[in-house]
Parts: sequence; structure tokens; C-alpha cells
Amino acid sequence: MGVNQIASGAMLYIGAGMCIVSCWLTWRQGAGSSGLTVFPGMLTPGFQSRQYGLFSVSGNKVRSWDDLMHLTCDRAAKVEVASGVVETGACNGEIGERLAEECSEHFLDSLQDRCKSYNNIYAASTGLFYATIGIAVFGVIGALCMLMPKGPLNAAKPMVLPLGVGAYLASLFIVGGYAWITDMEFWDLGKVTMYPYPSLAMGFYIYAAGMHLYLLGGLAGYAHFTGSYTEEKSEDLLAQEALLATFQADDEPTGATI
Repeated sequence: MGVNQIASGAMLYIGAGMCIVSCWLTWRQGAGSSGLTVFPGMLTPGFQSRQYGLFSVSGNKVRSWDDLMHLTCDRAAKVEVASGVVETGACNGEIGERLAEECSEHFLDSLQDRCKSYNNIYAASTGLFYATIGIAVFGVIGALCMLMPKGPLNAAKPMVLPLGVGAYLASLFIVGGYAWITDMEFWDLGKVTMYPYPSLAMGFYIYAAGMHLYLLGGLAGYAHFTGSYTEEKSEDLLAQEALLATFQADDEPTGATI
């Protein structure tokens, strides 16, 4: 087994592993609220930072994207129903103090914007995860093709180059789509309400490194793709056979008699 084969298989394996592991890391991290010291008069619980993963959001507590989306959308629906008190004029009296959210002119709009954005981010995160698993399967198959000395996968070595390049391009497309969608949604939230913009974090960068290993692993199989590796291997075998034949000839008896 050649060095290129081992390097190609190892990089494809490691790339698939890095991309999968990154799905459980933080993909975006934004500033939190330290409470009354930053926003006087606000009674919200404080936390130093908010971390966004593909499956959950961590701030004052950890919530899954599914729970966060449904809680926000359900809250928006309830406020929309109760917001009819504005038309009755109740917000101008004592009741308005107890219905501050329903009586607020922009609170319902903010909740509806968050509901829409959380839904889009949740969809992008879920799509990225399932696509990553599918691409990783092809990466592992490519690695097996390069590392298996015998069997049906051994004959598929010429396909490792297009497979590695295809896995890289597919990963680039989906991770780029995730970054663009989440960037757009978080910027839109920051335009209408106080919402600190979260920057890309460790999970994104580990995924980016892993997908480049797909590309390098595929390129390491270039000799098999062009067929030049087979030709070089045949020449080596011929040289070894010629050398062996030389040693055998030297060891043969000369046929002289005493």
C-alpha cells in the first residue's frame, strides 16, 4: 500500500470525523446581558454570553431549537389574541399596567419576527446536520476504497478523486448556506429589537477544516484517477522480478564435475 493511499484514506476519515463532531459544538456565540448594570430598569435574567449550536441554544438555560421556536411562536399567538384590548381603550387605565406586553405597540411585531427567524435558523441547522451525515458516509466509503487492499472497494479507487472533490463542494455549499441564512436572520433581528449579533464560533471553523480534508484526500488519489499509479506499480514489480531472477541465477550450480 502506497503512501498516497494511506494519506488519502486518513484525510477522508479525519475530515468526516471533524465535520460530524463539529455538529455538537457551538456554531455562533453572541454577547449576553449582565442584567441591571448594563440596562438599568430591566428585570431580565443576566448571562455573559449566548451560545448557538445546531441543536440547542444556551443562555440563562439550555433550550433546544425546537422548544425555543415553539415557545416563541406560541407566545406570539397568545399576545396576538390578547392584543385586542388596545381597541377597547383598556390600555389607558390600570389594566394597561398588568397587560404591558399586550398593550405594547411593537412587542407583538418583535415576537413574530423572532418566531420567523427561529424557524428559519432551526431549518438551516437541521438541514446542515443531515447533509453532513450523508456527505460523511461518502467520505468514509472513499477512505475504505483507498485503504482496502482487496475486495470490490479496491477497484473503485479511481472514483476517490471525484468523490472527495464532490464532498468538499457539497460541504462548502451547505455550510455557506447556513452561514448566510443565520447571518441574515440575526441581522434582521438586530434591526427591530435589542438582539446582540452572534459571530461564527468553533463549530463552524472545525467544520471548515474538515471539509478541506475531503478535498486534500481526494487529490491524494489523483494517480489512481489517471491510472498512472497502476503503471508505476507494474514497473516496480518488473524491477523486483528482474532482481530476484538475477539472485536465482547466481545461486544455480554451474554444472562442473570433480
